[in-house]
Amino acid sequence: MDTMRDLAARVDAMAQSFAARVPLAVLDHAMWRAAERFPGFRTETIEDEVREALAAGRVTIDRGPLGLHPKSDPTCLYVWTADGDRIYAMRVDALAPDGFAIITTMRRRDR
Repeated sequence: MDTMRDLAARVDAMAQSFAARVPLAVLDHAMWRAAERFPGFRTETIEDEVREALAAGRVTIDRGPLGLHPKSDPTCLYVWTADGDRIYAMRVDALAPDGFAIITTMRRRDR
């Protein structure tokens, strides 16, 4: 019989595996907004930041707790960096039918 610790370790391993393999497409809009909102940010790291967030379980459908306008888009998932500075919206899209398209880059309203 698995303990809760064993189950948690299995879930963590599945998240790591999923994050490493899920197809991601970074849309131009996400890169433009990242460059606009975070001067000097290297937009080629967006995919890495999204994979890291997925692996760490930093994903939600609710925008409000992230310091964004509370009206959520029901078609989007939101992931954020470990420091909470950048938030990415992503959804299933024709450009990533078996994964996610990263559609925009946002900053918390309180920063």
